[in-house]
Amino acid sequence: MVGNSKNLVTDVTGSMMLTLRADGSTDTYYEDWTYTFTVSSATVTIAKDGTDSGTYVVADDGGVDLTDTDLASTTDARMTISGNEVAQVVEPQPSVFSLATLACSGDELTATVGSQVATLHREH
Repeated sequence: MVGNSKNLVTDVTGSMMLTLRADGSTDTYYEDWTYTFTVSSATVTIAKDGTDSGTYVVADDGGVDLTDTDLASTTDARMTISGNEVAQVVEPQPSVFSLATLACSGDELTATVGSQVATLHREH
């Protein structure tokens, strides 16, 4: 679980894979990637499918700057309040990785957004 006292992300399912290629291109692939969080009395579920493409640059200090160039994935959102559900398709948004400070070390990629840190491991 990731979050603070106001918003807590739970029930993360599916898969998400970030691919960084030697030529500076990148893909973020989502397959039934779903997560849920609670805001006040509302429960929100976000589901993503598809592939977003972009570019990246590695800085001298090992940091990575990611820029999305083609937001082709789909995002659906469902919000439930007092048993009533509202569903909608959400306009494409940049990958969470484009908002993060990224650092590589061996087979690990650390993504930091604010006080939240996620560590991703290389798929072999």
